[in-house]
Amino acid sequence: MDLKKILLIILLIIAVFYSFILVFMYLYQNKLMYHPEHDSTLTPERISLKNYQSLFITSSDGTKVNLWVHDAQDNKPTILFFHGNTGNLSRWRNRFQWFADNGFGVIALHYRGYGASDNIQPQKDGILQDVDALMKFTLTDKKLTEKELIAYGVSLGTGIATYVAHHMPDIAAVILESPYSSTLEIAQDMYPYLPVTLLYTNNFDNMGYISEITAPIFIYHGNNDDVIPIQYGKKLFNLAKQNDKSQFIELNNIKHAIDIFDTQIDQQILAFLQSVQDK
Repeated sequence: MDLKKILLIILLIIAVFYSFILVFMYLYQNKLMYHPEHDSTLTPERISLKNYQSLFITSSDGTKVNLWVHDAQDNKPTILFFHGNTGNLSRWRNRFQWFADNGFGVIALHYRGYGASDNIQPQKDGILQDVDALMKFTLTDKKLTEKELIAYGVSLGTGIATYVAHHMPDIAAVILESPYSSTLEIAQDMYPYLPVTLLYTNNFDNMGYISEITAPIFIYHGNNDDVIPIQYGKKLFNLAKQNDKSQFIELNNIKHAIDIFDTQIDQQILAFLQSVQDK
């Protein structure tokens, strides 16, 4: 066999292998991106979370999703809380109790596939349908106004928090923990050898929303974050700086899963929430 045929065979094998990778990444991107812990019996009571209700609402496609709800006290704002891509709301049990103990209302969403929500594979369009149902519930059923609400997103949930702030232009404030510029940009940096723009269907675009938000924005990020490196959070803040009510806190030697109490960022968050309430 001559050299040309050998080279053609090698190129063909490489092309077939690369095509396989492309098909795999496209078909399995949802499983690669979302790591839910489904538990149909999970309730606030089961994890000793006091004064919270577990409620269900229905998304526009018929999916039932689970909310954990605590009513605000003394005219304090209500926090719309959006979790990350891993686990379920039980991971934030101490934070939810802290919100309640300080009088803040909470409406926290289990996206589809997470917690006690319907056990179906999460993906961007479905999650946004769940979020739309939450906004409708908040404004219509709970009869809260946008000015009484704070969007609080963690990791993946930061893109959902900015989506909510975009659709609620009078929202009181936005808090972002370990945010990204866009999930597309992270995917492009993780897989530089793939045409991610053509394959990726789960882009949450913080950059597309952040510059439109006029409410106060509070961002904090660990500088040892190896999941969403702090450069993405800083890039987002550079856009948010157009809003003179935005703040960025860099947490030294802190990784991705932030314990707000160990880092004492809780006191700065509380001061920010208090300043929003006082306006």
